[in-house]
Amino acid sequence: MTTILSRLVMNKKIMLATSVIVIVMSFVWMNISAADTREKLLANEAVGAITQNDLQELLAKESFEKDYALIDVRTPLEHRIGHISSSINIPHYKILNNPKLLDKYKDKKVILYCYSGVRVGKVADLLTQKKHSNLHHLRGDISKWKASKLPLE
Repeated sequence: MTTILSRLVMNKKIMLATSVIVIVMSFVWMNISAADTREKLLANEAVGAITQNDLQELLAKESFEKDYALIDVRTPLEHRIGHISSSINIPHYKILNNPKLLDKYKDKKVILYCYSGVRVGKVADLLTQKKHSNLHHLRGDISKWKASKLPLE
């Protein structure tokens, strides 16, 4: 009876250790993947960069919504919690599944943002492959916007 119990305890310890290793490796892989995506975005010459100050100046123009489309690629919940004025929420997963969702903005300069740049990187890669032009990325995304205490709706 004691050997059976000790084997069960040992098996549970092995399973727990294996689970911990899998979880840690998943986080490491996700961080490496996120860093790679951000680096690719910065290196993508087809995607221009817009600073926080640039966007503030653009938003103050009356012609902003006529000339620009500010696309928040975060989830609807993230968008509801707080977003930049005049932004349109089109989640990255919807764009990745149907890039034509942005076709109606082809005549405008499209500014993309998410929380940290990872999702924008994936969207920008796909859109540049699909020959979308006038793509711009809000440098620092909404995380820097919030850290700078800029207004959110």
